[in-house]
Amino acid sequence: MLKKFFVAALLGATLIFAGLQSPAEARDIYVGTSPATGWNCFLMEETVRGTSVERFCTLKMVTNSGNVEYLNYRFSVERSGIYFYNSQGYSGWVSGDTPIEQNMWNAMI
Repeated sequence: MLKKFFVAALLGATLIFAGLQSPAEARDIYVGTSPATGWNCFLMEETVRGTSVERFCTLKMVTNSGNVEYLNYRFSVERSGIYFYNSQGYSGWVSGDTPIEQNMWNAMI
């Protein structure tokens, strides 16, 4: 009887403890301040998907007034380097001239 009580108490404590654990939270990884807008930019880690030659993700941009804007990105590995496109039609090669995209790519690899 004591053995059954101990097992039930242990099971109950385990369930209570497991219920107190917070689920995995999504992370927003800071990738810089946009030189074009002055907005803080964050890679939304939970949106990263794809393969080693093609990646998709979402960039969260926080405006100076606290509003939030989102851009979807596609990165592809080409012979000449890493090329990107975003949902506003901006595209180019990942380089020091594109610091936000360079930091996004570095955070994804």
